Amino acid sequence: MNENLNKVSQAFCISNAPLSRRLCKDLESMGPMGQLASLLFKAEKARIQAMCYRGTAPVSRQPYRDYSKDRMQEMLMEVICHLDAHAKDLEVSWGWQANEKPDSPPWILCIELPTGLVTFRMQSRRMGPEYDLGFADGYRNSDRITEFCAGVLDGRWIVGEEVEET
Repeated sequence: MNENLNKVSQAFCISNAPLSRRLCKDLESMGPMGQLASLLFKAEKARIQAMCYRGTAPVSRQPYRDYSKDRMQEMLMEVICHLDAHAKDLEVSWGWQANEKPDSPPWILCIELPTGLVTFRMQSRRMGPEYDLGFADGYRNSDRITEFCAGVLDGRWIVGEEVEET
């Protein structure tokens, strides 16, 4: 597992598009669970980049940060569609909670992965159920998504079932 965990961590931490594309292609080949892992990887990487980027694009004058936020929203819409279609088969609980924090987006998308709960704050609620299974415990999304992606590559989560390690 350490090899895959290192591979995913490296793709998260450095800006190397070919490496990230290769990782996502490997994940997507693992079926619906791998497709979910790939989408979450892309969404979380875009979220992290949006926090780090500075400056504006020379032609559009749009902040680079906005491009990453748009990419994150696009990936989260794909995550929602994927979960709507496959969550039951994957045995992944997910849904929406109202965000009661002031000065923060009003909705929280909650996804319970085998590695724990991940959350994304969003301006508007999309399709999907209410989520009433608890709330985030302060653990970082990127850590749980990295562990989830590595576990999928290791074959530990196939169609929602945890495979016993030998």
